[in-house]
Amino acid sequence: MVGSIFNQGGSMEQGTKKFEKWIVVIRVKIESGNKLLRAHWGVRRDLKEKYIKALRVALPTPPTFASRLRHLDIISYRKRLLDKDNLYTGAKFLIDALKELGWLYDDAPQYLNLHITQKVDTKNPRTLIRIGGEVYGFQVD
Repeated sequence: MVGSIFNQGGSMEQGTKKFEKWIVVIRVKIESGNKLLRAHWGVRRDLKEKYIKALRVALPTPPTFASRLRHLDIISYRKRLLDKDNLYTGAKFLIDALKELGWLYDDAPQYLNLHITQKVDTKNPRTLIRIGGEVYGFQVD
């Protein structure tokens, strides 16, 4: 399986807006930033395409968001822990893929509240992604 999704409805409701959260697990690991910086541009392009394919399978079409601000939590389960700067640099292609698919407006700080962590799991490397944002179209009874 490439990826799976769990739509977790949020708890904040206001009028016709609601905070929604999507949780996705993909079987594509975040590569080290050092490795990617030394890689040929074609390797980096292929990695971004791999992320896009996995996310396209795992995520539905993005909803109509009420604001441009997104909350993005990424947890990288991996065999070995990376330095923090290598982890964030390696996640760039995943963030670009989310932007290209319409889940993120932009990766600038005013539009993205980003948090990336990592944990050791030698038997099951994967990437868990939580995307949160306020959406329109929710009716409060």
